Amino acid sequence: RQQPIGLVGLKCFLLLVNDLLVPSRITIVLVGFIAVYWWGRISFQLKDYSFKELTATKNVTAGIWTMNLLITFLALTYTTLFVYLLNQ
Repeated sequence: RQQPIGLVGLKCFLLLVNDLLVPSRITIVLVGFIAVYWWGRISFQLKDYSFKELTATKNVTAGIWTMNLLITFLALTYTTLFVYLLNQ
């Protein structure tokens, strides 16, 4: 069974956090790739979702905002980690 890349990125951050803090070429590439993925996901969310059709109820609106906040948090976290690794 294939897992979505977002789930793989989240697992990498949570389970391998000590390994991701070591500035090697592979960790810089991996963290950079995951950061780019999350920023692409944000642009996809803002560009392709029709929020007018989805905001029918308060629960749906709350879910959309929660999802957007989570994606933004992950993008900022991986970008910060990427910059940290580059400066080591």
